[in-house]
Amino acid sequence: MLNARIVRLVSMTSVVAWAAPALAQSVQAGAGPRDEVKLEEIVVTAQKRSERLQNVPIAISAITGESLERRRIQTTQDLQFTVPSLVYNLQGGYALAFLRGVGSELAIPNAESSVATYVDGAYVSDSQGTVASLLGVERIEVLAGPQGTLWGRNAVGGAINTITLTPTQTTRITGKATYGNYDRREVSGSVSGGLADNLAIGIYFAHMRRDTFMKRQVPTFPTGVQPDREMSKGFRVKAVYIPTDWLTLTGTYEQTRQRSFENDAFRQTRPHGAGEVVGGVQDPIGKYIISNDAAAFANVDQEYATLREEIDLGWARILGISNWRNMKARTQIDIDGSSAPLIKVGTPASLSEQWSQELQLISPDESPVKWVVGLYYFDQDAGYDPVHQKSDAGLLGPGIEQVDNYAFVDTRSYAVFGQATVPLTSRVNLTVGARYSKDRKKFHAHDVYYAPGSADNCDAEWADPSCGILAMPNLVHPNSRKTWDNFSPKITVDYKIGGTLLYATFSTAYKSGAYNIGTPGNPGPVDPEKLTAYEAGSKSDFLDGRLRINTAGYFYKFKDLQVQTTAFGSATGTTTLLNAAKAEMYGFELNGELAVTRELVLNGGLSLEHTKYTRFPNFAATVPGSTTDIGDVNVTIDATGNRLPRAPRHVITAGAVYQTQIAGGDFIANVNLYRNGGYFWHPSNVERQKAYTLVNASVEYEIPRTPVSISLWANNLTNTHYVNTNLPLAFFGTLQIDAPPRMYGVTLKFDISR
Repeated sequence: MLNARIVRLVSMTSVVAWAAPALAQSVQAGAGPRDEVKLEEIVVTAQKRSERLQNVPIAISAITGESLERRRIQTTQDLQFTVPSLVYNLQGGYALAFLRGVGSELAIPNAESSVATYVDGAYVSDSQGTVASLLGVERIEVLAGPQGTLWGRNAVGGAINTITLTPTQTTRITGKATYGNYDRREVSGSVSGGLADNLAIGIYFAHMRRDTFMKRQVPTFPTGVQPDREMSKGFRVKAVYIPTDWLTLTGTYEQTRQRSFENDAFRQTRPHGAGEVVGGVQDPIGKYIISNDAAAFANVDQEYATLREEIDLGWARILGISNWRNMKARTQIDIDGSSAPLIKVGTPASLSEQWSQELQLISPDESPVKWVVGLYYFDQDAGYDPVHQKSDAGLLGPGIEQVDNYAFVDTRSYAVFGQATVPLTSRVNLTVGARYSKDRKKFHAHDVYYAPGSADNCDAEWADPSCGILAMPNLVHPNSRKTWDNFSPKITVDYKIGGTLLYATFSTAYKSGAYNIGTPGNPGPVDPEKLTAYEAGSKSDFLDGRLRINTAGYFYKFKDLQVQTTAFGSATGTTTLLNAAKAEMYGFELNGELAVTRELVLNGGLSLEHTKYTRFPNFAATVPGSTTDIGDVNVTIDATGNRLPRAPRHVITAGAVYQTQIAGGDFIANVNLYRNGGYFWHPSNVERQKAYTLVNASVEYEIPRTPVSISLWANNLTNTHYVNTNLPLAFFGTLQIDAPPRMYGVTLKFDISR
């Protein structure tokens, strides 16, 4: 009884996904002739109930835990190599996710992503908390397109949901150890099973550390503590308790910790940036090499607790998702990107604490009309405590060595939503849904100024209000409060003919406004983004289930896009936020999978997209300066007609999985190719990521009559250089962060179930 309820509960924890055919990598086994070959069936809950993927009229994708392991998908950022229309970058530890060209460059607390992230259905608001190592994962699901109805919290571009492993009554013990280049060392494992007839519990843990692939051109160790290794670790405890036949409770508690140098290892790309002009290293710095006088690091600590409450009323189900999440990040960058002691910026405490409660009332599976209604509440306090800027070169003003900006935003959001699917005929269904949201944000901030030398009198590297000498009275910025509301409808018609599902959808979505707390003297806020989408697609199975082809075409109208740019006249790299006027984008996606034999499965994906600003006059752009300029220069341009940032014209994925038996043990070979056609980094369309190709591969052998397997793997096999992010800072030039080079290693694992 408990196992059946837990299996049902696991299926409810799913959210949504996209392009599953390119990701399901096993041939269905079971009864039937030896030569019967079929692709694996995938079940998702994109519409709050368990449904066969091919029957859901949404662009979806599901990546199983097994596939994540074989592809060495270790963080949410790595998902971009399996989802063709996803570009996922990092900037100062913040996640910048773009799906179908829709995303946000705002790397500050309270500015939530346009691609919403969930863990077991619970929303993760702060984008510093969304780039997480994958710990004990059942699968990850990605939903492309605006999610203004069922998953509507700021999900203008789509949603990513991580579904964690749920314990059952079956005892299971797993372990894994990896050694790789850069002295990579990983260990992970889990213990789960039943403690009583109505209680199952699981404990999951993981730890990774390796040497950094970045190097320093200046051998002098920088001011402050800079890690020479990358590290992540965490643990999760998850329990399922079923006190009665009509009530199921699932509780989760997790802690994670990440320590990174690479996430903030900005290197200078301009030979005439301010640091070089005043005596720093003169030659352009090569890839994987930085030349900073201050330490660079991004350290993120998180913990969260989630309680899922499922009540079976017979005529309907109630599902509650109660969530609390706390995040603290400590970061620092040498913002001039040089060996000259000009300026550094750090956040000893970037804080975010959130609470959310969602209630859903869901129709029973046997109901001819499928419906769900719900309420949602969200509360977050986020901000800097504080942001430090320190300059020994007088860039902060006469008589000022350090400025501390304390800024916080309190967010409260309320929503009511619903959706119903009505069968018009035996083949035609009509789905209608809508969400009404109301968001309120409160901003408050103040600045503290310190005189030269005062920070040196403190025990800590950074001064704080309890030490140092004030250069001038504290500046208290005016409090601000803003409220927005939105109504987002959705209409879908689907038609089933043979083994093909055809569908067409009209939908809208909205992303709430945000305050510019990184520059509290110019806080804004910027207005919400709004997107209207038209989409049509097909999902088809051919050759008796051996071939699966899914397609989707879409057209988006986007307005009030939130854009971040360097402030005019800024000598400290401060930013300003603004709304782009209007944009359009259209694209086509195709994903296919073919079971050639029982042993060989091929998959491939294609994403084509065209984007442009249809109206964006007076954009404050940063463009390369001449050799007589210091750094880059600020100019006002008309960006109308330019392409949107981080939206490649094409992306191609291809892969193969071959599985056979050798000497009585299973042998599995896996290879995947990712080709990105390149994209512009900013609305100015000046800085560009060139086209690049990545190849990942692995081979695994399961030792006969044992629960042990050994695998060899390599990511970025051809050692291709590409960039993780690009940041223009005018006076200081343009900085960028390099993406990882080739990584390889060997993994030994075991899995015992009884």
